[in-house]
Amino acid sequence: MYRCTIFVLLLINISWINSTTSTDLFYPYGSALDTICQKIDDGSSPIIYSTTPIPLFGRLYSFLYVNHNGLVSFSEPISQFTPSIIPMATWNPYLAPFWGDVDNRLTGDIYYRQSMDSSLQARATSDIRAYFNSSSFTSRWVFVATWDRVAYYGSVVSQQQTNTFQVVLTTDGNATFVLFNYGTIQWTTGTASGGVSGLGGTPALVGVYSGNVSSFYTLPGSMTSDILNVTSTSNVQVPGRWALEIDKYNPEFTVHESPGGSWVNSSVDVTNATGNVSTTTTTSSTTTTTPTTTTTTTTTLDTTTTTLDTMTTALATTTTDLVTTTMILDTTTTTLDITTTTLDTTTTTPATTTTTLDTTTTDLVTTTMILDTTTTTLDITTTTLDTTTTTPATTTTTLDTTTTDLVTTTMILDTTTTTLDITTTTLDTTTTTPATTTTTLDTTTTDLVQLQ
Repeated sequence: MYRCTIFVLLLINISWINSTTSTDLFYPYGSALDTICQKIDDGSSPIIYSTTPIPLFGRLYSFLYVNHNGLVSFSEPISQFTPSIIPMATWNPYLAPFWGDVDNRLTGDIYYRQSMDSSLQARATSDIRAYFNSSSFTSRWVFVATWDRVAYYGSVVSQQQTNTFQVVLTTDGNATFVLFNYGTIQWTTGTASGGVSGLGGTPALVGVYSGNVSSFYTLPGSMTSDILNVTSTSNVQVPGRWALEIDKYNPEFTVHESPGGSWVNSSVDVTNATGNVSTTTTTSSTTTTTPTTTTTTTTTLDTTTTTLDTMTTALATTTTDLVTTTMILDTTTTTLDITTTTLDTTTTTPATTTTTLDTTTTDLVTTTMILDTTTTTLDITTTTLDTTTTTPATTTTTLDTTTTDLVTTTMILDTTTTTLDITTTTLDTTTTTPATTTTTLDTTTTDLVQLQ
C-alpha cells in the first residue's frame, strides 16, 4: 500500500471479513437507467457536466469522465492502462474503485448516470449518515458508475475472469463522499501490464488522488495480489464497501504493510483551501532488523501565501551523517530556495548549502556555509549563475572566530570573454580596517593583473 497526504478519509476499524458480498450493496444500475459506455479499449465517456458543483479535494469541479480502465477523473480522460499512484497527467484528480486494464470489448458493460432522484438521494443520505458523523448531511446529487462483469485486456474467452464494481459519488454542495462497492473480483492485471491469466504483473490500484503529487490515498492491498480480497474488506463494517469523505484534506488511517515490505506511516493535518497543508512521512525498512537510514519528509503548503515548504531529514546510522534538505517555493515571487545541511556527528562539522532559483530572472544562487567547531572557522560560499548569460560568480567568506578576521573572496568568470576576476577582501573586525585585492586573469592572453 502506498500513501501520502490526503483528504478526510474515514477508515473505521478496517475489517477483513470472509463472507459473500450482498447484491444489495450496489446502487441500482443497468441499461434501463444508465448511459452505456462504448466498447472501446482504453476508452472514456464523453465529458459529463454535473448538474451541481462538486466540492472535491478543496476545489469545485463541474464535470467528470468515466474511464473504462476503472476510474473517474475530473480534469481530462485517462487512457493509461497500467495503474500508477501519480497519473501521467499529474494535475488530474481521480477516484479509482479498481484501476486496471479493463477491456469491455470482450465482455461486460460500463454504466453511468447522475441523478437527483429523491429515492436515490435518500439512500445516499442514509448511507453517509450511518458511516460518518454527518447527521446534517442531505444528498442533493448522486453519480453512479458501474463496471459490470468486465474482462481484462488479453483475456481468453474460454477462461474468462470478470470483475464487477461500482463507484457512488454524492454531495450536499458542501461535503462530498464516495462509496466503492465490490461484487465479484476475479482478476487484477491485464497482459499489457505484465499479467498472466489475469494475475501478477502490476495489479490494480484502488484509491483516490487529489491532483497534487503529494496528496493521495490507496486502500490496503492496492497494487498487490491482495486486492483480490477487496470484496471482503471494509472500513465501515460492510464487506465489499469502502466509504471516504473527499471534499477536503483530513485523513484518518490505519498503518499497514506495503508491497515492498516496508511500513509507511503518514500523518496529515490539512484544512480547506484557505488554510495550511502539512504532511510528514517517515519510512523505515522492516526487512532488516537494523535499518541504516531513516528518512523524514515534511511538506507544508500555506495556501493563503502560496508558499510550499518541504523539509527532508536523512540520518545514516552507518556514517553518522545527518542531512537536512529544505525546499521553499513562493509561487507569488517564483523563487525556489533549496537548503541542505549536512552534520557529521562524529566531527561536529555542519555544512549548509542554499540554492535559490528565481524563475523570472533565471538566476541560480547557491550558498554554502561550513562551520568546523574544532577550528572555529566559518566558511560561506555563494555562487550566482545567470543561466541566460552563462556567467557564474562565486563568493567565499571566511570568519576565523579566534582572530576576528573576516575574509571575502569573489571569483567571476565570464564565459563569453574568458575573463576570470578574483577579488579578496580582508576585514579585521577589531580594527575595522578592510583590505581589498583584485586579481584578473585573461585566459586568452594568460595575462595576470593584480590591483591592491
